[in-house]
Amino acid sequence: KIAQRNPGKIGKVNFVKVFLINLPIYIVAALIYFLINSNLGNLKIPVIAYIITIVSMVTLARDRYGKCSKESFWQVFIGACLFLISDGVLAIDRFYMELPEAGVIIMGTYATAQLLIVMGIRSHLIKPQ
Repeated sequence: KIAQRNPGKIGKVNFVKVFLINLPIYIVAALIYFLINSNLGNLKIPVIAYIITIVSMVTLARDRYGKCSKESFWQVFIGACLFLISDGVLAIDRFYMELPEAGVIIMGTYATAQLLIVMGIRSHLIKPQ
């Protein structure tokens, strides 16, 4: 959140528009939860908290649109989306069904996500706009 112009400024917020823009993110998270729900057992509350945390990270990354350079926005946003995909594949592999080559998919998307997020923050710090 701080890697954008005027990070403390709230301004006018159209909650319906924000909800609709973020709806694909919510749908992906809900689908993952729907698939793994029946096999969570005692982990249900921690998993819900973690899903909320990951969804918040992706929506905050999306919220940076127009508040930083295009390079910084896209790197951080794509990185956050890849992080959601990584954790989604991990959850499906552990709690729904085993996926072939899940480890490669999980670590590939995770490492790429981390790299893109760091590069995006670096882009903002080096060339803020």
